[in-house]
Amino acid sequence: GIDEIRAIRDSAMLLPVRAKRKVYIIDEAHMLTKEAFNALLKTLEEPPEHVVFILATTEPEKVPETISSRCQHLRFHRISDEVAAKAILETGSAEGFSVESEAADTLALFAEGSLRDALNLFGQISVLAGSGNSEIKAEDVRGFFGAPARKAVQDLISAIGAKDGKIAFECLSNSLKDGSDPRVFMKILIHDFRNKFLDVL
Repeated sequence: GIDEIRAIRDSAMLLPVRAKRKVYIIDEAHMLTKEAFNALLKTLEEPPEHVVFILATTEPEKVPETISSRCQHLRFHRISDEVAAKAILETGSAEGFSVESEAADTLALFAEGSLRDALNLFGQISVLAGSGNSEIKAEDVRGFFGAPARKAVQDLISAIGAKDGKIAFECLSNSLKDGSDPRVFMKILIHDFRNKFLDVL
């Protein structure tokens, strides 16, 4: 709202006490009201040398042109599953957990490119593992999400590649009988299919 932006604007004029700069991060900037944007405009046009404004948004097209034209645009992308899995393994090691590679890979898949979500999911799994258990296995993660065993997905892909409908149906049916969530199965299947195509290309 306009009152909060006015407070930020007034505070920005004061020199920082310790650091060289003051950094203001306005998250979901597209949610600011028209009045709030107008109140911020003057400061963005002539910002004090010691101030940096960061307007974070997932919908940049909703930020008025008068504002966006005065900003430097940096687009952030999702991180790869490999980077997320590596971060999970490193965090697990630092926290005293032994994390199986497949467990880290599955957590990374469900984080969908967000390192924050990957570490949040790891935190939830580590709590479920219990204070006396320092090992996080792939089966623990699969049970948490209702995910199928990796082999079941690979067997299904092989059956589809061999055009063996009977085996493909059995792979899927057996996995669902074991308690796999069909939506989760499809998510992992599509992910693995995409990776196989990328390897071929």
